Amino acid sequence: MWAYLEQQDSVKPIVFLRIALSVFAICKIAVVYPYLPDVYGQYGYVQWAISKAGLYGFLPHMGDYYSAVSSVITDSNQLLTMFFWLYVVTFLFLALGLFTRVAALLGFYLHLLWMDTGSGLMYGVDVFTQMALFYLLFMPAGNYFSLDVVLGLAEKKQFMVSAGVTRKLLQFQLLVVYMSSGIEKALGPQWWNGEAIWRSLMLPSFTQHNLAWLAHYPAVLIVSGWLVVSLEMLYPVLLLLPRVRVVGLACIFMLHLFIGVFLGMWLFAAIMIILSFFAFGPQALADIRAYRLRRAEASQLVLPSQAY
Repeated sequence: MWAYLEQQDSVKPIVFLRIALSVFAICKIAVVYPYLPDVYGQYGYVQWAISKAGLYGFLPHMGDYYSAVSSVITDSNQLLTMFFWLYVVTFLFLALGLFTRVAALLGFYLHLLWMDTGSGLMYGVDVFTQMALFYLLFMPAGNYFSLDVVLGLAEKKQFMVSAGVTRKLLQFQLLVVYMSSGIEKALGPQWWNGEAIWRSLMLPSFTQHNLAWLAHYPAVLIVSGWLVVSLEMLYPVLLLLPRVRVVGLACIFMLHLFIGVFLGMWLFAAIMIILSFFAFGPQALADIRAYRLRRAEASQLVLPSQAY
């Protein structure tokens, strides 16, 4: 087991995660920038007094900072704008790999600050983004394709033990998350009789297209529910077995693409695609290369009957 964990792994997938996650984090908050006072403001949808009351005292909250600077900054919305640009600059630094370790730590803290301040509106995309930022704290994210390497602030390394350990830990967590989600869905009848799919598509907050015609084709809803449950429960099998890994990764991509197209949950779809491709993408690419190599070798074989 320890030999498996301590194998050196390429740092390149971590570079992908660092850049993709940084761009995603900026896009995620840019989407709500016009509505910052409503989503995160002192008197927004969930007021600071309420969101603060549900937190442990040691967790960061925008209200704590406003209390400290209220004598200088009289408008709490100005504080939101200042933290917004600090957040954007931090993730730009992280994407470029400049002061990578500090940027990762500050990005983790700032994202947690926004989560806690708008905790009443928090959902899965925030949780998985925070999880990815946590792993990035321990990854050698600045040792390859970064300004830290160019400026001599970090040693260039393409293979490291820590790269393998952290990616394997994230793989394990994704396996548990997907499989447990599938098991939970399988315990109720809604995902077997199509009701869960129907309700998701018909909820006003999720409706993107007029799909009421599906009421005349319940088999489509039923089969869709079965496919979702099966895909999530079989996630460990599909992503761990080399012969089906590419197909499994493609199915996960399609699942989240459909979530984006039909439910409008593009941010959630994007973060789950990023995590799955980071965790299992390198093995999938290796499987494709191995398959092509086998095909090339097979095509070069000369049958005994053809040798004369």
